[in-house]
Amino acid sequence: MDTEKTKSLDTGTAFHCRVLEPEEFSKRFIIAPEFNRRTSAGKEEEKTFLEEYARTGITVLTAEEGRKIEFMYQSAMALTECIAGEVDQ
Repeated sequence: MDTEKTKSLDTGTAFHCRVLEPEEFSKRFIIAPEFNRRTSAGKEEEKTFLEEYARTGITVLTAEEGRKIEFMYQSAMALTECIAGEVDQ
């Protein structure tokens, strides 16, 4: 399985959900906290977190993916407001 394509599809699906189905986003996706993977404790925390959510069917996004999705969402909403004429000129 190509994990790069899978992560890209997950990110795209999450963005779609964030914009068009915001009430569903937290039911389908979780943004992982940042783990210190340089330490054994951090690696163990990440492993535990991922195992916990693997059983739920909720898609786990990295903190970086979460930031990107939120930035894209804010950009899309700003554009929507401009097109609708809701932003002061």
